[in-house]
Amino acid sequence: MVTHALIPQTAVPEIELVRSYGKAGHVVIGLANTDGKPVLIGSSAKLEEQIKDQLDRDLLELALDLGAKAKENSVTILPTAKVRIVVVGLGEDVDVAPETLRQGVASAVRAITDFGSQTPMQVAISVDSNSESTIQAATEGAILGAYTFTPLSAKDPKPGIDSILIVS
Repeated sequence: MVTHALIPQTAVPEIELVRSYGKAGHVVIGLANTDGKPVLIGSSAKLEEQIKDQLDRDLLELALDLGAKAKENSVTILPTAKVRIVVVGLGEDVDVAPETLRQGVASAVRAITDFGSQTPMQVAISVDSNSESTIQAATEGAILGAYTFTPLSAKDPKPGIDSILIVS
């Protein structure tokens, strides 16, 4: 006779629409090509200044040197100190289609989840989500990427993403 059982739990992270990434531990930005040249999507002057101060390197240059590509859904995690920057490829056009954005954000958030952490994580999605359709696509992608299944077991599940900030 079973006296108790652990029930698998799936929790949807708290989601908030914000103007800046604040104190998020992870920031997702995009990389696309325009006229054959790579361009960061969603990077801010503050973020670029932080990297310049920390590493004396340009953020785009650092991302490319570490293998970031504009190929859709490719993910590169940059080894930065204060905030972990995740660069996701969004294709060959700066005007990213909502479905491409949804899939790219999901890939980036999944990579963050797989990377793991000892504490719950706060992730900012900063991919120039300025229209209703791109905000919706970024939000859906973040939720899909943050999903984890915790099977029945006696072990405590590892912490996941507890909040997502959609930067608009």
